[in-house]
Amino acid sequence: MRKYDPVAVALHWAIGLALIGQIAFGFLLDDLAPAARRPAPA
Repeated sequence: MRKYDPVAVALHWAIGLALIGQIAFGFLLDDLAPAARRPAPA
């Protein structure tokens, strides 16, 4: 069985962690500015 290059493994994990980070950041932004989705009170 062939091993992957350490650079390829590092890039694989970096992309995976970045994807999870982006999803978490999206939820964080939703919590920071939930009023942007509601109309302002008159």
